[in-house]
Amino acid sequence: MQQTIIFQAYQDQKDTILIHYQGMSSTFYVNQKIYFANFIKKEQNYNVFSIHLLLDFSTTYVIEDMQCRKTTLKRRAIVKSKAFDDYYFYPQNDLGATYSKQKTTFKVWAPLANEGYLKYIIQDKTFIEPLKMSSHPGVFEITIEKDLQMALYHYLLKVNDQWVEVNDPYGYSCNANSAYSAIINQEKVAVDTKDACLTPFNDMTKAIIYEANVRDFSSDNSLGKEVNNTFLAFCKENLKTANQHPIGLDYLSFLGITHLQLMPILDFVTVDEIDKKKTYNWGYDPANYSCLEGSYSSHPQDPYCRIIEAKMMIQALHQRNIRVVLDIVFNHFFYTYENILNQITPYYFLQVDEQFNLSNGSFCGNDYDSNTKMGRKYLVDMALRYVKDYHIDGFRMDLMGILDIDTIQSIYKECKAINPSFILYGEGWNMPTFLKENKRATLLNADQLYPIAFFNDYFREIVKGKSFDRALKEKGYINGNVNLAEAMVQVMKGSIEKENYFNDARQSINYIECHDNATLHDKLEISNEECDATTKNNILLMALCSVLFSLGVPFLHMGCEFHRSKKGNTNSYNLDDAINAIDWHLVDTYFENCLALKGFIKIRKKYNVFSLHTKEEIEKHFHYQILEHQIVKIFYKDLQEIDGIDELVMFINPTMYTSHYAFYQYFKFICSEHGPIRDEVYSSNIVINPYSFSMYIKEIEKKK
Repeated sequence: MQQTIIFQAYQDQKDTILIHYQGMSSTFYVNQKIYFANFIKKEQNYNVFSIHLLLDFSTTYVIEDMQCRKTTLKRRAIVKSKAFDDYYFYPQNDLGATYSKQKTTFKVWAPLANEGYLKYIIQDKTFIEPLKMSSHPGVFEITIEKDLQMALYHYLLKVNDQWVEVNDPYGYSCNANSAYSAIINQEKVAVDTKDACLTPFNDMTKAIIYEANVRDFSSDNSLGKEVNNTFLAFCKENLKTANQHPIGLDYLSFLGITHLQLMPILDFVTVDEIDKKKTYNWGYDPANYSCLEGSYSSHPQDPYCRIIEAKMMIQALHQRNIRVVLDIVFNHFFYTYENILNQITPYYFLQVDEQFNLSNGSFCGNDYDSNTKMGRKYLVDMALRYVKDYHIDGFRMDLMGILDIDTIQSIYKECKAINPSFILYGEGWNMPTFLKENKRATLLNADQLYPIAFFNDYFREIVKGKSFDRALKEKGYINGNVNLAEAMVQVMKGSIEKENYFNDARQSINYIECHDNATLHDKLEISNEECDATTKNNILLMALCSVLFSLGVPFLHMGCEFHRSKKGNTNSYNLDDAINAIDWHLVDTYFENCLALKGFIKIRKKYNVFSLHTKEEIEKHFHYQILEHQIVKIFYKDLQEIDGIDELVMFINPTMYTSHYAFYQYFKFICSEHGPIRDEVYSSNIVINPYSFSMYIKEIEKKK
């Protein structure tokens, strides 16, 4: 059998053709004109030659050897050049399918394609029509003069001399498992998202964010089998436990949270949308950034269903004065070379080095390159889609530090212009990507990203100890490591000290638990195994107090208050519903905790002191003492203009010791770790109980 000779040609620079050739030759034809070739080096199976020639992006180049063998020039590293970026950048906002009853216009940005077709299916008939190059370089288009509503479609593109068949990266919806993009009539997905029900919101520190997963929310069937694992589970009202306590949407409303953060609801790969119970996944494995996940809809084959039901969910939450935050996974793809964007424009949307090694800061093998013009534009366009069309109120950015500062700032600025209440925060870990450190949207560059906020892992570790598997025995301040008393003060102060992350507490997302790692309940089972159940519960409540009464932005993982457990599993992203589901029966078991959390939230909303955020105002009002047994006392003074009181004092005692404290005057006891104090209790000499949190205020003395 005759072996195929290696003969490939690549463009990595504006003026150079690199030829990989299995043999020796001093000349090659380029578009039928002969050129001398320079021998560069010998590789294992081929030799490398170069031809210096100023190349035109608009021209297709065919390279031919002396035996009349041909290959088409493939554009490779040149896609990362400024010249390529500038030449092909498309500033218009009409990519994708623009539908009307009379016609639909398709546009796709495919700068490496020299030929293309639209394949569409309607009424079980398949049509293939040629795309034509638009007046703008790199953009192919076609207009079909008929009603294509509900048509399914692909683009067929000849990219670098190879045919690919792909979904539309701007496709508004798709059928089950993203088999095809789908044409949507926007008028048919119009849902009033009840934005008018939302109270004004203009201060990040007023947010109380609660994280939930669509599937987990309704997996135990308590909300009804008909809405199991769907967006519609958030629309069910008047549901109660056996003891008549609220669950589902009513429970979220009962707590008084301001924002619900939904774990990824954009289209992801590893759950079969037709047989959703076969596998489980959190959704950090994106397939399409442009449309929603079908497994969360009641009819995944219907491209309309996922859109309408998601908007109904948003409507139901907005009616309860709860804003919606989407967890966005813009930092990587599930597929590397086979993802839609890379198939259309190889390497352009991926971070690579000069040898085409892939950046792997996400540990998924394919970090997104937001530092290119169309790479940035695509993410901004997708973000704007969800804010404009779905009336989303904010984003939580997964591994935000993979992306560059300018892109994150652009997303924030443009979304904020549409929704003045829009918030943006994310994971700012400094991951080992190919992007230069000074360009990464990380905690290290937080000062360049204000007021965009970051998850504060320093807060998490100081309050309850390390979260990773091998360190679960390590304690934080709240569960017994009293040597961290001074650090505890720092995190309660908004982490604004010079050794911390922030210049402004608005950037600090304060949390003790999220979907990642062990739940607090499971952590305490290991770190505090010597404690009885009552003590562990007190510690858990103290931890919740730490989140709600610290300066910064409180963030809660759903179910923490009622001892949510993942049965010891710390990374349950692909485990089953039995591990991840919310057990609504626990609301009955721990309803006193739920009441306490509701009370903490109410107190935080009442007192403006918890919204102090600049260094200047914090330093003016914030004070502390470390008392005996390393009990922390935090107190705010001169609050007459802020809250109409003189002083607010908090005590945190994570020890087994009882302590006594004498105020200089009578203070009103307003909250313990078990929630607000219902009776009016004034004291000048108080007892600080073991494993307790307590809050007192000094009211303004009335003039006689």
